[in-house]
Amino acid sequence: MKDILVTGFETFGDYLINPAKEIVTLATQQDSDSFRFHKMIFPGAIEFDGQDVGELIMHEVGKTGAKAVVSFGFDSSVAGFRLERSSYNRIDNEKYCYEDQNGRPVIADRPIDEKIMTDSEQYIDFESLKEECTESGVPIVPEISDDPGRYCCNALMYKLEIAAQKSGIDIPRAFIHLPYSEKLASLTVDDISDKTVVSDKNMTDFLLALTTSLKI
Repeated sequence: MKDILVTGFETFGDYLINPAKEIVTLATQQDSDSFRFHKMIFPGAIEFDGQDVGELIMHEVGKTGAKAVVSFGFDSSVAGFRLERSSYNRIDNEKYCYEDQNGRPVIADRPIDEKIMTDSEQYIDFESLKEECTESGVPIVPEISDDPGRYCCNALMYKLEIAAQKSGIDIPRAFIHLPYSEKLASLTVDDISDKTVVSDKNMTDFLLALTTSLKI
């Protein structure tokens, strides 16, 4: 049995629910003889209670014995599940950030705009993941992204990379954006006819494809 830590976020802005929380909750409901999921759900904010999200995740890794960390975030603009590999030491989101947050570094004592790359393909067989998703009808962005935005998702990625470096634990890490869920779409009054929407089955099938493509 291999343990995997999955993380997601509570809702933010005007969204009534967060698909990232939905998929993490679904993960812990999966029955498998090979994998067991542990979940962490964080507030949809850059900072909360003065805690470092990266250190919290690495502490949970030690507590659960997790062999990999997979983090999920919601991005309404993505055309399917999208694997990220870069994070940046900058906060910048005029719509959701407080005015005094924009333009600040994620971690104050590190260089502003420092870019850290996660070797996603070292940890995930991306070609296998794409193939399994395509066969299951799961929408997946065919290229790995270098732009996770500069809000909560980017901050989590960046802080986790720093915390992992400090811990000396080279645990496989991946961050994945997902689009609207059917549940969120049903609660949304705006026209989202041009947006990608995934079902619970899509999310479950993606989790299955992910577990088989993780190199652990």
